[in-house]
Amino acid sequence: MHSRNMRRKNAAASPDADATAATSNSTSALTESGSNRSSNKSSTSRRRFSSICAGLLLVYVFQRNRSASILESSSSNSSNSAKERKKANAGKLVYGTNKHFASTAANVAQAIRVGGYHHIATAGRHANYNETACGEGWTQAVLLSSSSSDNAGRSTRGTATSREDLFLQTMFVADNNPDFDKSWKPLPRDNTDSSGATATATKSGSMTIAQQVQSSVQSSLRNLQTSYLDAVLYHNLKSKLDPYDKVLEAWRELERLVDRGIIRYLGITNIHDLGYLKRLYKDARIKPTIIQNRFHSNRQFNVPLRAFIQERQIAWQAFWILTGNGGVVSGKVAQELARKNGITPQQYIFAFVLSLGATPMIGSKSAKHLQEDMDIAMRFDSGAADGKDAGATPVEPQPLLLIGGDADRQRFAQALGNADLVAI
Repeated sequence: MHSRNMRRKNAAASPDADATAATSNSTSALTESGSNRSSNKSSTSRRRFSSICAGLLLVYVFQRNRSASILESSSSNSSNSAKERKKANAGKLVYGTNKHFASTAANVAQAIRVGGYHHIATAGRHANYNETACGEGWTQAVLLSSSSSDNAGRSTRGTATSREDLFLQTMFVADNNPDFDKSWKPLPRDNTDSSGATATATKSGSMTIAQQVQSSVQSSLRNLQTSYLDAVLYHNLKSKLDPYDKVLEAWRELERLVDRGIIRYLGITNIHDLGYLKRLYKDARIKPTIIQNRFHSNRQFNVPLRAFIQERQIAWQAFWILTGNGGVVSGKVAQELARKNGITPQQYIFAFVLSLGATPMIGSKSAKHLQEDMDIAMRFDSGAADGKDAGATPVEPQPLLLIGGDADRQRFAQALGNADLVAI
């Protein structure tokens, strides 16, 4: 986050070597042929003909090697795309900044430097997020990590030292969404969509959905101080889905931004309707990579969608884990299971969510809690639940050791009120 150098070096040298050999052989053959021709053929004509043939051979060899190079590049790009998709899907914890407001910058910097978080989630044009401060936070963290010799309190996971070490995720919020920040004002130059159409006013309400997308993304790039966004999610309000045609029109504009390299992945929030998700997945040219859904009984804990998203390797980011399940976390079952496994009840529910194949979203402002939660994720990922050093060579993951195995998982699922959670 390459061992092709020698192969590429040889491939790069190959055209010249082949062409030289081909030219030499061609020239020799033509000279021999010329000796059998009639004496009235001038040596000038022979040299001209030889040069033409050699030139044609050079063109052939160049095109042949160029085709091979393109095929190799295509294969490499496919491999890189697979690696990048894995990166989007494999984040074990996401640091979310909902309602952090004025403390956003300090909290993001702490999450990166002290907690070891690399995946940071914010939102543009959203009343509960401070996207600008999120940009300030990650740049401050990276600057300190790359230049400071003071390692006190830093995460042992590997603190980010550059933009490329981070996964920056934001959301697009349409202007008629109740979460839309009504104080937000676009810059005139941001109002042009991919068709070239420009809004005549500087307020969002006068823009088409495509222009809103463009303006929002350009604003997010400035706020986050980056030239690209790792992911942009279309934001729905709670369980109320926006009209499908509107979402698809916005999605088309987001796809164009992916084509331009401005966005890497697309996703959608608060989508609990399987039919709606299937329709979007079918119609989208660039498929959703991420869904971000509430982990709560009133959303069935995402059970209706899980088989579909698992089959298509769509990442499920789960939020409202502690807030929405506080009664269970503080209850008898969670307390017993946590004590039995030597972790806190909060760590237990995060480990449980990880065992479902989901990515918990963490919003803690406490350095201690950030480290405790990351410790669970690292142990879950590396199989270090047996007490081995989490920094040792990873072994085959044994995540159920963290939460007591299937029997305990089933008991906890029943405490949450949905036994089907562990049936998938």
